[in-house]
Amino acid sequence: MSSGRLRIAFLIATLALMIAGWWWWNRDLTADPPVNFSGISQSLSTDPALYTYHARNRVLFGKADLLGDSRWILFEKSFAGMLATEWFRLTSPDIAHGRQVGIVLSFTGLIFLLLGLWRHHRPWVVAVVAAVYLSNAMLYVYGRYPFLETSLMFFAGLVFFIYSWWGDRWWGLCLAGTGVALATFTGKIFGVLLLPAILSSDWVLATHGTRLKRTGIALGSFAAASVLLVALLYGSHLADAFGFLR
Repeated sequence: MSSGRLRIAFLIATLALMIAGWWWWNRDLTADPPVNFSGISQSLSTDPALYTYHARNRVLFGKADLLGDSRWILFEKSFAGMLATEWFRLTSPDIAHGRQVGIVLSFTGLIFLLLGLWRHHRPWVVAVVAAVYLSNAMLYVYGRYPFLETSLMFFAGLVFFIYSWWGDRWWGLCLAGTGVALATFTGKIFGVLLLPAILSSDWVLATHGTRLKRTGIALGSFAAASVLLVALLYGSHLADAFGFLR
């Protein structure tokens, strides 16, 4: 088989895996979560409701924080929560639609990851990564819920995609740094760990004379985007937001 036909064959295989995975992940969305799936933690039963609570309130009552408790401001402003708000408005605020938010974030993160891999790797690598991702038991269980981590997976895939295709350009680094800021302040706080991954990779790949400049661009874009996001999202509740982060 020629390389062109082999490339098409692996592309078709990847698409087939994505379609099958989408069907499988969307099964039984109203089923109770498994008990003691990862030890004694019951986060599968408790946390997703916290992350969609404000979205549900917005749709049903027109107000996110009914109790005036702004200590949960990061949940209210989370990317998963904002996405859930729009999805609830189009559908209805129930368990199944809340879990669909987690699936959409998990799958779009995977799509960005695969597109980034496509830039530098052989097609069979993309197909294998898709198969491993979609069949992973931990991802299958937790990735079907609107956890903050699913938002982080989405942004991690997005940043990887941007850096893989345009990381050699200054505006690509700016976009990647902005993506890390979004992952940190609308995904989950340890999204900031994507930044040293970019910086260390860039330090290895960049030429000696451009390393400091490129590091400054990535750090500067992250810092500027972080300040802007914090001001826009938490401007009137900075004390609550930083109290939660601590």
